[in-house]
Amino acid sequence: MVCRSSAPLRVSTTITKSPLVLSKGSSMKLYPLMNCFNSKRFYTVIENGLAAPIIDFNKMKEIVQKNDPNYIIVDVRENDEFEAGHIPHAINLPCKSSPGALGLDPEEFKLTFGFDKPSKDKTLVFYCLAGVRAAISEELAGTFDYEHRLNYSGSFKDWINHNGEIEYPQPAKNEEK
Repeated sequence: MVCRSSAPLRVSTTITKSPLVLSKGSSMKLYPLMNCFNSKRFYTVIENGLAAPIIDFNKMKEIVQKNDPNYIIVDVRENDEFEAGHIPHAINLPCKSSPGALGLDPEEFKLTFGFDKPSKDKTLVFYCLAGVRAAISEELAGTFDYEHRLNYSGSFKDWINHNGEIEYPQPAKNEEK
């Protein structure tokens, strides 16, 4: 969850020039959309300055080809989208159904997703279908103290348009027969 306060979040429709703090003592703030127009991202919901560098197809292709264990490719599309094909070596952490996944403790994370929680010394490379969920997830990861993050803003659509290799999940052992 973005807001770690037990108090309910109240959203006002009043347009203001100052940020709204989500919870007392939190460094996370919401900015009115009109204040974000000078930004490259019009859908930023987290305080400016926390966003990761944006990468293009060539950089993503290089990361995929190197298969460096210090980079973790994170597909934030829903599970059915991931199973229909994804960028090679990606893990699936659905943004919509599991927004606070990186905030789980390691044991709960492994029970939920079936693989180890990415360590904070790795570089997480986020993508989705068109870049919106990736930007949100990447910024949210920053609130969980993941400092090494990249955003493939072109995401899966860009990958397909450049004829990038597509990987499919391995069938479960009981499905092979």
